Amino acid sequence: MNKIFVFFILSVCLIAGCKKGKIKKQGCSDGPVHTTFDGGYLAMPNIFTPNDDGINDDLQVYGSGISSFKLTILDGKKSIYETNDYHAYWGGAIDGERNDGVFNYEIEVTTEKGQSLSFEGNVLSLVEAGEDYCINNSGKCVFGDQYLVLEGFTFPTQDPVASNISCE
Repeated sequence: MNKIFVFFILSVCLIAGCKKGKIKKQGCSDGPVHTTFDGGYLAMPNIFTPNDDGINDDLQVYGSGISSFKLTILDGKKSIYETNDYHAYWGGAIDGERNDGVFNYEIEVTTEKGQSLSFEGNVLSLVEAGEDYCINNSGKCVFGDQYLVLEGFTFPTQDPVASNISCE
C-alpha cells in the first residue's frame, strides 16, 4: 500500500511539475549604519557574504575622526566577536566555522571631539545564496562594496550573491 501511495505522489509531481517552495529567511530589517559627525563619519553595511569569493567576505566598519570604538557581535545574547579596532574585520566565524545567520551588533563610539554615539541593530551573514531560500527585505540589504566615503552606500554591489536572494 505504501509503495503504491509513494508511486502515485511521484507520478503526480512528474506530471504536474511539482515545485519546491523557497524558505523565506529574515534579514536586512535594519538599515546600514551611516552617520557623519563633526570631524568624521562611521558606516557599516547590514549584510556580508563570507564565501571566499573576494567580494564582501568580511564585515567591515568604515570611519574616521574616532578616538574610541567598540563593536560587539552577538548571537542572541551571547557575545561571539568583540573588537576595539574599527579597522578590524569579522569573517562571520563562530568557533572557527563561518555561519549563515542574522546577528545582533552593538557599537559604541567616542569621536575625537568627545561626542558619544551608540548604535544597535542586526547584520546578515550569508555564506551562500541558495535555490532553497530567499531573504525577506532583500531590497534593504546594503553590502560593503556599495560604500563611498561621505556619500554613503551609493554604488550597486558587485556581489553575485545579491542577484539570488530576493523573495520577490
